[in-house]
Parts: sequence; structure tokens; C-alpha cells
Amino acid sequence: MTIIDISVPLTNKIPIWPGSNGFSQIQKKSINDGYQSNVTLIDMDIHVGTHIDAPFHFLMDGKTIEEISLDDLCGDAFVLDVKNEATISETVLKEANIPQNTIKLLIKTDNGSWWKQSYFNQCYVGLNTSGARWLVDHGIKLVGIDYLSVASFDEIHDVHKILLKEDIVIIEGLDLTEPKQGMYELSCLPLKIINADGAPARAILKSL
Repeated sequence: MTIIDISVPLTNKIPIWPGSNGFSQIQKKSINDGYQSNVTLIDMDIHVGTHIDAPFHFLMDGKTIEEISLDDLCGDAFVLDVKNEATISETVLKEANIPQNTIKLLIKTDNGSWWKQSYFNQCYVGLNTSGARWLVDHGIKLVGIDYLSVASFDEIHDVHKILLKEDIVIIEGLDLTEPKQGMYELSCLPLKIINADGAPARAILKSL
């Protein structure tokens, strides 16, 4: 069994959404300074790096992160390779070789190279509204993508609302450079933050 870590490393140079506080890591105590232990303080936006969007992120009456069932975050997931596509539309998904009965879909795009940059790139690949509706119509219950938003930059609110109104789990900020297209076992566990609109997560794939 092979385990693939599909989480991105958290550093102060990670790309962040415009206006985000980002991520910082401070050595609060150090053995080198005479303390008996090393203690680190972190300060971060919930939507930095690999994270899950709860419906409450865009819907006032939506579920918060601790209300999402862990069953919905683990299980068989299909990695779909759509590299060379500029937008993930209904047409792209319709023509893709997605197995029937797939309910968890991780979308691998050309976004992977942007994790090497410290700046945000608004030209990333994401879903448009037609692609989001296709996922709803075909029973997808979880969708993940390899950049900071599942939605194209100019359709952020509409795409999120289409998905989150149907309680589709959204995982953003994945590193899908290693896994090839195919079926895997996904485990994605968010921090249990009460009443939050999302949470950082560690995500892995196991080969089947």
C-alpha cells in the first residue's frame, strides 16, 4: 500500500488569497534560550494551504466545520487529470473519463506549479458555474482541487453557493502533482474548530 500526502507545506511564503492574513510561525520559547522546551506560536487564516470550506463560509444557515461528517471526508475518491484545460466546465467534465458512481472527485490541473511561487495567481484553473452544476446533477458529494479555490476567480461566489447549498464538501489547496488519474482511498481530516467556516486539514491518498 502506497500513501501519498496531498497536503501542501505551511510556510510564511505560501501563496495566499488576496486580503488573507496568511500564515506565520513564531518560536515563542527555545531550548537554546534557556527554556526546557521548544514552543511554537502560529497565526493563520483558516483558508490558507490545504483546507476545507464548510457551507457556513458562504451561507449563513449552512453547516459549520464540526458539523461535517467524517464519513463524507473519507472513502474512495477519483483523481481526474484535466491538465491543459483553462476552465473546468460542464463540457470538460462530460467528456472526462469519470467512473460511474463516483461521489468524491479530486481535480488535478496545471495549478500545481503555482505552489512554488510566493504570490497569488488569479489565472488559476477552477470550476465555472456550468461545471459546478454538472457536479450537483451527477451526485458528487466531495470535490477537491489543487489551488486556493475550487471556483474560477471571476465566479467565486456563484460556484461556491451552487456546491455548498447541496452540502458538497469542498477541499481546496491540495497538492496533486504526484497521484496519477485513477481511484484512491481518501482521508482528509480537518481541525475540529467549533462554529468555524472551514478548517486546515491534512489529506492523504492510499492506493487501492
